[in-house]
Amino acid sequence: MKNSDKEKIAAKEHLLACDQFLKQNLFDKARQEIQKAKRIDPTNPYIPAFEERSRIFEESYSKRHPDLSSLNLPTPVDVIVPQVVAQPQPVILPASPPVQPAPPQSTQKEEQLVSTINEMRQQLNELTNALKLERKAREEIANQQLDTSVRQLRAALEKAWQFGAPKNNEKEEIQRLIKILNIPPEVEASVTREVKLMMYGKAVKEVIAKRKLLRSSSSTLDWLRKIYQISLNEYLEYESHFLVELATSQFRGTMLFVSPDEKLRGDFVQRFKEVGFAVASASSAEEALEKVEKLNPVVVLCDTMSEKGGLSGFKFLHFWRTRLKHETVPFILLCEPYEEDLIRASELKDAEGFIRKNCEFEEVNNLVNEKLQYIREYIGSIA
Repeated sequence: MKNSDKEKIAAKEHLLACDQFLKQNLFDKARQEIQKAKRIDPTNPYIPAFEERSRIFEESYSKRHPDLSSLNLPTPVDVIVPQVVAQPQPVILPASPPVQPAPPQSTQKEEQLVSTINEMRQQLNELTNALKLERKAREEIANQQLDTSVRQLRAALEKAWQFGAPKNNEKEEIQRLIKILNIPPEVEASVTREVKLMMYGKAVKEVIAKRKLLRSSSSTLDWLRKIYQISLNEYLEYESHFLVELATSQFRGTMLFVSPDEKLRGDFVQRFKEVGFAVASASSAEEALEKVEKLNPVVVLCDTMSEKGGLSGFKFLHFWRTRLKHETVPFILLCEPYEEDLIRASELKDAEGFIRKNCEFEEVNNLVNEKLQYIREYIGSIA
């Protein structure tokens, strides 16, 4: 496993730990976990989302507990006090004078008492184990009986919640089905909540798939929460899981973007972040060389132009070709129109490419996807 992968995994663990601390109202510890994630993977695009989540949790807690918000106390939990079964105590005989030892009959009674106590303990353990086995058997039978019924209910709920909360006639149909299947109320509530959150998550992913960022489509997401009747507590509980899942499913790796043109970097870097890349930018090839060993990028976009006296994009490409460990990393040159013939004559490799700097973003993104697909197929053919 690469160091970058280990760092991403470690950062993800800290974010998950942050989520657990937030649910316990341990806000200081939650902030510490976010800081740890920042130190491990500072380019992680989802750290701001958890910082925002932490802020929402603290504001929510402060409103509910205005007198305790500054104390940062954990949420109280029910304390289960185990029942203490009084055990017979062994008989302690008073010490006899040295000249008058205890009679043998007392010793025999003490041994009999200890033996009786041990036998009672063994019987109690056997009874406890038998009760555990019986309870487990009953739970398995109940689960088997409910399994088929729950599957039918889940299918009906998924259909009803496909486009938001079900209408009145759909609710009535579901209630009739619940009575026919004889599903307990607590099971009904659990399955309904699970299906509702699942369908809400699918709807949010569709919004993300249409490239509507969370921060630029807050009104759309607010509308979705109302449509699917997601409460504040459900949102706070579910959203962290969704963000981690979204980060895992949409993260496409790290891109190294090299250009002295600040406007070009500003235009392309943000767009590539929107489509799932963590982008590290550099204004020169020299700066890029300092970053590349730590970043382990999956693709490089490099401007052919350079700062005065610095390495050009062509020279950076020649250096790139000398490093065997970079042979499976696509390298794409951003060039001026008059440079195209020169680049074609340089006989680029299959993992390399070029495109004009004045082209549309979609053209550059399509070329990046094409080269990444070629590398995946190439690695698959030699595996």
